[in-house]
Amino acid sequence: MIIVRPFRLDDLARLDPPALTAAQLEGLRGLPLPPGLAYTAEDSGAEDPGAGASGAGEGGRVLGCAGVLAPPGVRTGRAWAILGEELRRRPQVLHRRVLRRLPRIAAELGLDRIEARVRADYPAGRAWLERLGFRPAAAGPAAPDEATLLLYARRLAAPLSS
Repeated sequence: MIIVRPFRLDDLARLDPPALTAAQLEGLRGLPLPPGLAYTAEDSGAEDPGAGASGAGEGGRVLGCAGVLAPPGVRTGRAWAILGEELRRRPQVLHRRVLRRLPRIAAELGLDRIEARVRADYPAGRAWLERLGFRPAAAGPAAPDEATLLLYARRLAAPLSS
């Protein structure tokens, strides 16, 4: 069973493969966390069905993390997602939840636009953004040793002002 719960920094170390090295993870400790969700898998055949049922226990495997960053007063958010190998092989699980939640997240954060950047050499990521309603906006500058990042954006209904 896949459970969605709030993102924690240690989730990045528990991805398969891990998203960060031990040194990178330690460098992030104490910094504000980006808000987001973690997708964890609980083994349904566990001897104690109540153990780790919330997805917060150490027994859950982290399949991926995703969220939207939006500084206060800014109407454009930045989407982020880090997927482990298992979730990449099961994209529908993530896709349905993200598709349903994007408008609600935008409304809660007061956003009318969400942007995402994806590597130009990652066609599956570009295709996923397009299925989520994002459209190509521009290419970002790349350092000589880095891949080009493409900017995608999705407009959402303007939130009601108070």
